[in-house]
Amino acid sequence: MRFFAGFQKAPHVFIVLIVAIMTLWSDPQVIRAGSATGASLHLTSQMQFLSGSEGGLFRLSFTVDRSQAAPVQVPSFLIVSSHRTVNNREAVRAAIDGDPPRIVDTVRIDLTDRVGVDGGAIDVLIGSEVGTRTRELLQFPEPGLYPITVSWEEDGVTTSSLLTFIERLPLGAFAPEGLAPGTSPLQVGLLGGFDSTVTLQPNSTTVITDADRQAIIDIVSISETLPDQPITVVVRPELIEALDRSTAEDAELLARLQTSSSLRVLSNTFVDVDASENSTLETSAVFRRQLRLGEDVLTSLLPTHINPRLAWFQNRQLTNGGAILLAELGLRNIILGVQAQQSTAEGAAQLADTTRKVEFRLSDESSITAGLIDPYLSSALTRGSREKNPVLVAHHIVAELKALLLELDQRESDQREPVQPNDTMMGRGVLLSTNDGSLPSPDMVTALYRLLADEPRLNVAPAENVVTLMSVNFVDSRPVVINLQPTEFVPSPDAAEEIGDLTAEVNAHSSMLPNEDLRPRLWRSVLDVLPHRSFTDQRRREYSMVIRNEIQNLASAIIPPAATTFTLGGRDSPIRFSVRNDGDTDVRVRIRLTSSKLRFPEGDQVVLLPAQMSTAIDMPVIARSNGRFPVSLQLFTPEGDIPLGPPSTLTARVNALAGLGQLVTGIAVLLLLSWWVSHLRRERHQRRSIQARLNRRHPSGGHQETGSI
Repeated sequence: MRFFAGFQKAPHVFIVLIVAIMTLWSDPQVIRAGSATGASLHLTSQMQFLSGSEGGLFRLSFTVDRSQAAPVQVPSFLIVSSHRTVNNREAVRAAIDGDPPRIVDTVRIDLTDRVGVDGGAIDVLIGSEVGTRTRELLQFPEPGLYPITVSWEEDGVTTSSLLTFIERLPLGAFAPEGLAPGTSPLQVGLLGGFDSTVTLQPNSTTVITDADRQAIIDIVSISETLPDQPITVVVRPELIEALDRSTAEDAELLARLQTSSSLRVLSNTFVDVDASENSTLETSAVFRRQLRLGEDVLTSLLPTHINPRLAWFQNRQLTNGGAILLAELGLRNIILGVQAQQSTAEGAAQLADTTRKVEFRLSDESSITAGLIDPYLSSALTRGSREKNPVLVAHHIVAELKALLLELDQRESDQREPVQPNDTMMGRGVLLSTNDGSLPSPDMVTALYRLLADEPRLNVAPAENVVTLMSVNFVDSRPVVINLQPTEFVPSPDAAEEIGDLTAEVNAHSSMLPNEDLRPRLWRSVLDVLPHRSFTDQRRREYSMVIRNEIQNLASAIIPPAATTFTLGGRDSPIRFSVRNDGDTDVRVRIRLTSSKLRFPEGDQVVLLPAQMSTAIDMPVIARSNGRFPVSLQLFTPEGDIPLGPPSTLTARVNALAGLGQLVTGIAVLLLLSWWVSHLRRERHQRRSIQARLNRRHPSGGHQETGSI
């Protein structure tokens, strides 16, 4: 009451006092110097096991980062608390999300003299105890997985905290026990990839973006840092091919990929072409060719890393048609990413046990199996790749995997599902990736693999091997079978038709050029990237027009003969004409002559036209009649029968029958001569006959006439 009475008498005094208090409270140099620095903890390393002996030690290493330097050295403490053990994945995730079990014990460590005003790196060795309770040691009363809260306090204010895990081993154990005879570890496979942009430009140059190049650098960095640990990646073969034809630096990057001993590469289409979007009868050929082309590139440039069609990574919706297409192509297993699980079969796969596979039943009565990326661990990998605490997230992931081991062992003891005798882990595996299917950051992968290497119950293996060894989920002694949704994607008929027409033109005009000419290869390279699913019609036309312009220039350089008249002097006579090639390259063309009055016994002729000159050509002809009539001459590509221009019209004048008249005249003369010879012989014979009769009747011829006296 006195306060309000005083405020009523002198309100301005109280206002000034309140402002002063607020100013002092907000001034970091006056009261809250520590909290205003924004100091934060980042875990850099940590032991994941604590020996089961009394008085065991474990080390924590971290950095203290300040957004701004503290004005003075302030009291700084590290507060470490152990919580009750967790024995399932849900409890691990709850602790990570800020709801750990109740605290068992806490120690407070004064680090005022060990951290500067700018922060710094700190190593802390913490002792443990069992049963007894002292201020200096942290209590771990029983073996198990313990959440550990670590907080940073400056001048009485907690500025940062983090939660990690440590496993206390059984009493007397100084290292984790090996596997029991007849048992196997839980297989863990990590994979990731990225959808690179198309490197080939419309003008046939190669442009690799900084982001795509950095992604390749990250892959190389991981494989070189962990040369003995398998890394499964999904990369676009078009980008790998671009490294080979790009700069010397990119070629060196490719060489480092090629010499990696840990890299595994899954089959992939040359550019981004989706199976479900190209599962129709009209478009499935596009996907088939893209997959074959992509595998050819990977086999050529990364021959020791690819195991074709052992597994297929899908992180988009998978439809019935898409799965059928993959099965027809011989894909043995599908690895379904988190995004694909959400949209495939209406999310039904998200309810399945991710340590085993599910079976997708297809409409053609066949089936294909799929392994599922673990969605919870995927979120952790995504977080660890984006934040500054990859080591901390690695401990979170390994803690959840350890909790998973406990759950699986409990399932066996409860006999809630059929398992292999004495081996809970047989036929099981864990597949890891990020939410978008990309490979985790190098720091994240390195931190995780180093922790997994120390855990004998977990074994890192190639993701494609893990999914192959996993068995199908069973519920109530029956396999988990999921029906896929029908394909609803409607491909653009215009795009498919345009690519098909352009492919036919490229094949036809390529047959004109010498084998050493580079243009057909460049044209086909452009064709290979046109099916990219992100290409708009406008972008596709930009690429197509480059090819069509070059084809047009090639065709327009061929000059057919001008309209002219030629005369056939006989029934079988050749036609001679000239075709000019104004281009800079020798080309082959197909020549076709057609006429209703002439026959061309050798049909079309394929001729070579040297560059920058005219070539004389003779075409054999057989005339059918005399007269004057048109002859059509047209040039085509040697293959594909694509015209190289409009037809030319020539005029034929045929005098083939003049030779026949001469033959008839000759025959007539011979007949006339034969008649005259026969006539003369006949007259001479008649004269001889008359003369003989006259001679018999003449007196001097000894003829005596008799009569009566």
